[in-house]
Amino acid sequence: MPENNKDNDAPHNTKHNKKHVWLAFIIVVLAAIIAYLAWSVWNSKSVEQRLAEIEAARAIPDSENAATIYNDLLEKYDPIPLRPYFLSEDAGSMTLDRPWTAADYPELAEWIKDRQPIIDRLLHASGFDECRFPFTDYTYPLNPGKINRFSAMRGWTFLLARAANNDIAEGRIDNAIAKHRCIIQLARHLYQQPVLLEYLIGFAIESVGVDGLYILLAEADLTESRIKTIEQIQPTTLDNWADISATIYEVDSLISNKTNHPLARLRALWSGTSVRSLLKRTHDIHLRTVSNRRALKIITELRRYRNRHGFWPTTLDEIKSFAPPEVFLDPISGDSFVYKLADDTFTLYSKGKNKIDEDGQLDVTVDPNTNEYIEPGDDRLFWP
Repeated sequence: MPENNKDNDAPHNTKHNKKHVWLAFIIVVLAAIIAYLAWSVWNSKSVEQRLAEIEAARAIPDSENAATIYNDLLEKYDPIPLRPYFLSEDAGSMTLDRPWTAADYPELAEWIKDRQPIIDRLLHASGFDECRFPFTDYTYPLNPGKINRFSAMRGWTFLLARAANNDIAEGRIDNAIAKHRCIIQLARHLYQQPVLLEYLIGFAIESVGVDGLYILLAEADLTESRIKTIEQIQPTTLDNWADISATIYEVDSLISNKTNHPLARLRALWSGTSVRSLLKRTHDIHLRTVSNRRALKIITELRRYRNRHGFWPTTLDEIKSFAPPEVFLDPISGDSFVYKLADDTFTLYSKGKNKIDEDGQLDVTVDPNTNEYIEPGDDRLFWP
């Protein structure tokens, strides 16, 4: 009989033990959450202190700070649209991507002329080496001033790019160079803010300026003096992501700790939207930017070669002695760039992550015979 009682008690004991295990687990989790919340409250003071230290170390006089000019523009002028209302979508893309004349787009030429004071102020800001926006812009994620500034900077970039393309078409080459220098300097100013969102917007703005320099180098009337001016504009071709990401990680983590509730930070870690995971995703964008910069340096030396010889080189080997070795390594594919002669111009592109030469194709195309989609390539075309 006692043995039967033991047998009967076994399931009960098993259930009882499981309840104890789950109860212990819940207690441990709750204790961990409480400890984390307590640590977060204590840590908030050190976060404030560290942000204040970084802000103090970055401080510069207003007379040396390009941010004062950008803020002044924000106060005095309405935002610039990415595409003026009177331009069709096709015309908006064309005038942004290619040189155009006032005879072809008289209304746009007049519209840009009316905004010359904004362009002049932006050109003035491009003469500043330093730019500092206060951290208060970032510690309030929905800060209207910050959102307005991002929108305004994109509008200024498109205004400068369209104006530069008009300059190229009408022979004002030095003016066009100055405007593209202004765009790239605007991106540099954003890079000086150790915050990921600023860096991403800087990438986008820089790409517009670099595309404009491709056009100048490949098509415009450039003397050696002008080529040297463009060379001075060009961003570094080194892959400095380790240093950049380390700085952004510290500051963005501090800002996240200051602005987010501790439970929100736990949720971010769980969902993969933590600062570290976002930086990891951003690395690919950084590599594309470095690739663009190296292509720009290659095209610069290609243009020098053409100026000396009257024609484009047959291969990149003919200019390799004129640029650092890393310039010819595509950081996206880890392989060399592809260069091909084509009539009186050339093609330059990256083979992309798959390292397959797909003749510079990136977008999906349609087979005219079957009307079926052709598998897209992942090449990145720099020129044309």
